[in-house]
Amino acid sequence: MVQGNDTQNFMSDLLGGLFDLLGDADQAIVVGNVLPPTDDAVADNNNAWTIVSTPESTSQELNLARALSFRSIRLLIMHIANYLDTMAAVYYSQGEFEKARLVTSEALRLIKFSGGFPGLENQLKGRLDTIPPA
Repeated sequence: MVQGNDTQNFMSDLLGGLFDLLGDADQAIVVGNVLPPTDDAVADNNNAWTIVSTPESTSQELNLARALSFRSIRLLIMHIANYLDTMAAVYYSQGEFEKARLVTSEALRLIKFSGGFPGLENQLKGRLDTIPPA
């Protein structure tokens, strides 16, 4: 079982490798606003699965499934980064500044792997600046 910092590094390594495999073309499909805006990773994933599990799906529909799947992963990472931010706030409130700094830094790494969420990234950077050094 992976614990502590090993868990954080495992997540970053896993997601970083995943996005290396997906490549820039997939990111461009999603970031290029081909899809209507949403923050529902589960719906995107379910819609992609419906398309890909339908034998009659066209090439265009499969491209849509690919974009939906990719976006669901990016959204999930954003949600994980938000959850890590909450965990960091708990550590900070308990005076565990080193843990707060590590968890916030990990959230920032996840965001960078996912292609970025500027608002959340700026929020986390601002929080990181307020954590006293260990």
